[in-house]
Amino acid sequence: MTVPMTYRRASEAFDVFLAEVADAAQLSSRHQAYTVVDAVFRAFRRRLAPGEVLAFAAALPPLLGALFIENWRAAEIGPASWTEEEVLRDVKSLRARHNLATDQAVAQVGAVLRRHVDAAVLTQTLRHLPLEAARFWGMETATAAPAES
Repeated sequence: MTVPMTYRRASEAFDVFLAEVADAAQLSSRHQAYTVVDAVFRAFRRRLAPGEVLAFAAALPPLLGALFIENWRAAEIGPASWTEEEVLRDVKSLRARHNLATDQAVAQVGAVLRRHVDAAVLTQTLRHLPLEAARFWGMETATAAPAES
């Protein structure tokens, strides 16, 4: 079997993603973009249960999925609050002296992320996460999983 293109081009796709985040957030380097993306990812995953973290990571391209779970511990569940203020506090707290995240960081990363993931896969994944998860990524559609009979 040949190596899937997703893996063969993973590094290139990751670099493009970081460049687009840097552009969207008006950052001067991919290194700065990396910190902002890492901070946004950590703030999001702290609000998820372990199974939800793994499901979301699986919906991402390979290197973004790896970044999403990097240094994660299953017992890491943090604040239940999804308020913009609480999320932004979390985002800005990662490497605070080197983190250039603005108040729009979540929206900026979300906009770029939506261009780099399969929309159907992301929508399906978000249906199984808390309702606030879709709003976090700028997807305002109702994502509640259908009730089972």
